[in-house]
Amino acid sequence: MLPATQDPAIDKPAPAWMVRAVGGLLFCCGIALLVFVVWFAYRVALLGKTPQLAVLVIEVISAAITAFCLFVGYRLVFKRPNRHGSALPPVGWYALGSMFVLLAIGTAAPLLWTAQYSELTGSLCAAVFAAWCFLAAKRNPEKRGDPSAL
Repeated sequence: MLPATQDPAIDKPAPAWMVRAVGGLLFCCGIALLVFVVWFAYRVALLGKTPQLAVLVIEVISAAITAFCLFVGYRLVFKRPNRHGSALPPVGWYALGSMFVLLAIGTAAPLLWTAQYSELTGSLCAAVFAAWCFLAAKRNPEKRGDPSAL
């Protein structure tokens, strides 16, 4: 078997219907998150007090995830790749992969500390997603200009 970076199946584009379906789902999630972020900000504003730092952090993280879902969902639904021929630039894939690495470490550390090894499935999935993001960032430079490379 070839290493993952040399596997010809990696360079094959996904079927157009699948790209649009995933994009539509992601865009719908972004809209739902947008409704949540606006509702949450409204509820915090109704309190009339200065919100705690944790509330602001949750709001900012939720807004960032919302923007990501709307941005990538739009690009996938309407087949609008960037100049790299992808939904994200390489820096974006590295940033997303780094977030998954932090998620994997943050969820695995307490489970390993308390010896709950059977609960590590989520951490392992986050690590796999991180690896996929890093592979997407290192994709063939000559394929990046091809709009069918989504």
